[in-house]
Order: sequence, then structure tokens, then C-alpha cells
Amino acid sequence: MQEGGKREWEFVLKLAQQPSTPAQGLAALVALRATRDPALADATFAFAMNRARDQDAPYCARGLARNKSMRKVLVAHVKENFDALEKRYAGTFGMVRWIEASFARAPRARLQTEYLTSMSV
Repeated sequence: MQEGGKREWEFVLKLAQQPSTPAQGLAALVALRATRDPALADATFAFAMNRARDQDAPYCARGLARNKSMRKVLVAHVKENFDALEKRYAGTFGMVRWIEASFARAPRARLQTEYLTSMSV
């Protein structure tokens, strides 16, 4: 996936959506992160927000956070979509999982913490 392009990303996405086993599905969700293409990182985030099951979406975020070249992309998306995430995960621990996954490895962790504490959660 790291050296692949859109075709490889789409193949891994299909594995994530229709896995042979639950383990294969989780592995595919995390593998979506390996791209070096910002457009595919955007597509991974869009998949997590719009098509992934609630319990699976944070795996996409965790994967992007592990991809050093895509951390800033992930943080920007989470900030931009904070209200939608908060609404989607209201009353669950899902929001906590998103924040942990997205900001734990983020650059300038102190600034991210300050941003999050300024939000009305």
C-alpha cells in the first residue's frame, strides 16, 4: 500500500468493506493509512466519516496517525469535522477513541491539547 496508488488503495478498501475474517477487515482498515498520497489520505478520512461502521472508523484515524507524512492531514480533518464527530459519537466512547487515535502522535501535541480543551465537549 505504501508504494501503491489509487488502484491498490481501492483494493484494500474492498478488503476492509468485505473481509473474509474480522481480523482481515481490521488489518485492511489500518493498511489504508500507508498511502503517501494526500488525496488518498483524504479519501481514507472520508471513508471513516461516511461509510465505515462507528466502531471501525477510529482504526482509520489510528492508521493515519501512524503515517508520519499524513498526521497533519488527519489533525486538520478532525478539527474541521469536530462537530460532526461529536454528533456521531454522542453518548459513546467513540469520540474519545477518535481523539486518542488522531492526536496522540500529532505534531505539536501541546497545541492540539489546547485546541481540544477550548472545544465544548
